[in-house]
Amino acid sequence: MAWTTAQRAAAGRTAPFDVVVEGVLPDDPAAAAERVRELAAAGVTWWIESRWEGEAATPERLLERARQGPPRN
Repeated sequence: MAWTTAQRAAAGRTAPFDVVVEGVLPDDPAAAAERVRELAAAGVTWWIESRWEGEAATPERLLERARQGPPRN
């Protein structure tokens, strides 16, 4: 984030910007919430849950995960 912010400033771009990260959060709600807090502290503004591969990528499992909603404290 520091490098990106510096490069944008050097180019005269000082407006806020979004940072998108993709990955798989832990199934444990507390661990998932902690990971999201860490990412937010680093400047991440969007998370994409990416369970695209493997046995966990069934439509039913993906829908179940979506219904859980975002990690909460």
